[in-house]
Amino acid sequence: LDDAAAEAGWHGAPWPDAGLASEVGERSGEAFSGLKVVDFSWVAAGPMTAKALADHGATVVRVESATRLDVCRRLPPFPNDVIDFDQSWWMANVNSSKLGSALNLATPDGLALARRLVDWADVVVESFTPGVMERFGLDYPTVSAEHPDLIMLSTCLLGQTGPHAAYGGFGSHGAAISGFQMLTSWPDRPPTGPSGPYTDVITPRFAVPALTAAILERRRSGLGQHIDLSQVEAAMHFLEPLILDQTVNGRTAEPAGHSSRTAAPHGVYPTAGVERYIAIAVETTEQWEALRAVAPLDAFAGPQFAELEARRAVAQELSSALGAWTAGQDGRALEAT
Repeated sequence: LDDAAAEAGWHGAPWPDAGLASEVGERSGEAFSGLKVVDFSWVAAGPMTAKALADHGATVVRVESATRLDVCRRLPPFPNDVIDFDQSWWMANVNSSKLGSALNLATPDGLALARRLVDWADVVVESFTPGVMERFGLDYPTVSAEHPDLIMLSTCLLGQTGPHAAYGGFGSHGAAISGFQMLTSWPDRPPTGPSGPYTDVITPRFAVPALTAAILERRRSGLGQHIDLSQVEAAMHFLEPLILDQTVNGRTAEPAGHSSRTAAPHGVYPTAGVERYIAIAVETTEQWEALRAVAPLDAFAGPQFAELEARRAVAQELSSALGAWTAGQDGRALEAT
């Protein structure tokens, strides 16, 4: 932002009514046009949230540090396999549509510029561990005293309060704390968890609608708010059936491996060749009958096996029989069948 453009909107020029239009009309794809956002977050959960606003018209200024590089800048792939912190695919993927700024918040000048950005913004996104923004003098109670219509989203691993609030980490840690690391593993092996930093992927799906609701509320009241979004809590919503089963029935979920509560058989089975496999999942009676029409599963021919629970009761034997058959089949031909 050049000085003229920055100063023109520096102290709370109201966000125009063009954004989040209340009148029914043709969609422009610019729902957040005119919204001003400062993004202090890093790695994935916060940047993906701010990117969603930017992709739909908001002006987003991302603040980074050259002395403590964002982890994403170090992640491959890089073009031509040449490591370049300005060329990381991951960095570009979660920060497109934004403007960029490098500030050293350990210096008075850097903090002064950061405060000017916060005063300019409608929304601030940050993902530091609790206490960091306060040490910078950029925490919500401090900045909202002079900027009461500011909306701030804080999204760290375990939220801003509570006995474990200071525990920092990444999405893989969030997957472990919420329970996914164990539940998606094999019964006879150490936990491995879901692919990727699970809570980083889940959190933006909660953060964007929460911010949208706060923006709409500000239109009515003229006031901002501080949204405290724990990444672990966001992930735990997707374990609700298992949590309810534990709470009400006392049944503790175990590592699932390839098993499924909604399908049987359900697994990845060997096919002919070296390290070749096919994934097969059967959820409905129609799918079971289709599989039985091509696979020699005579031991499971009884009418009771049309029911999912009957097949789940013999899931291990069923998978063994199915895998013994698929092992001799050409995988691509079997897929087509």
